[in-house]
Amino acid sequence: MLRAFSTAATGMVAQQMIVDTIANNLANINTVGFKRSQVDFHDLMYVRLLEPGRETPPVSQRRAASRSAAA
Repeated sequence: MLRAFSTAATGMVAQQMIVDTIANNLANINTVGFKRSQVDFHDLMYVRLLEPGRETPPVSQRRAASRSAAA
């Protein structure tokens, strides 16, 4: 049951990041030189890996996250 709450919380965090990004894009729509932001899956994964209280992921996982962020 705890895993279900964790999954639900992850979904809520993802949706909140999307809403925040859209709000920022709308707030700056008339700003000269502003480029819109976009949330990708690797952004969420990076945030989840850096949560307080989480163990540091193995090097192989960190490299995979770095590769997906660079793509």
